[in-house]
Amino acid sequence: MPRQTFLDMKTRVTAGVAAIESLGCLTKPLPVNASEVQYWINPRVQLLNGPVCTVWAVELSMPIEAGRFTFDVSRPAKLTALPGNGVFIQCDDTPLYPRRPTNVSVSKIGVIVNVERLSNCLTATLYAGSAAAVTRALSLEEFHKAPQSW
Repeated sequence: MPRQTFLDMKTRVTAGVAAIESLGCLTKPLPVNASEVQYWINPRVQLLNGPVCTVWAVELSMPIEAGRFTFDVSRPAKLTALPGNGVFIQCDDTPLYPRRPTNVSVSKIGVIVNVERLSNCLTATLYAGSAAAVTRALSLEEFHKAPQSW
């Protein structure tokens, strides 16, 4: 076998496999006004296999007409509002360990949903080290009917 192949094999690392376990709904729908309700969430993720992952993040997004995100400012977190309607959560303070469910943030994330636009989807994307990004979409209608199930 050529020397380059051995050097290439020596420098490769194992990539983990990650999963979004749940949206982590913390409350029942709280009325905001006649057409909107609010949920407080804290998504839960886990590393299914691979080495401990210290660099990871989660992105949440939904169409502007479907609702918006709010934040619990009493507990600081690495939250960044994204153009359009999304939030990026940098989670490098807490490592992901294999087979251990982990909350995404130290603070709650508010999701205010327009009940007249429930045909839209909330999308969560998990970026965990060198693993392939994992995306999970949930229709807001399903979320509104049974928030604890996702």
